[in-house]
Amino acid sequence: MLWKLVPSLPEGATDVGGVEPLEMLALGWYLSVIPALLGLFGALAGLATGKTAPAG
Repeated sequence: MLWKLVPSLPEGATDVGGVEPLEMLALGWYLSVIPALLGLFGALAGLATGKTAPAG
């Protein structure tokens, strides 16, 4: 997979270059959205437990 990241690909692999940006975009989307969702769920869980737990 790392060889796909090398910018100097032969001209025969132009079809691979057409697909690779979509894969990198999907990978970046997952790497950016999943931590955000985990943080959001963590915050909601913290608020829920904070409201249900007795204060002090």
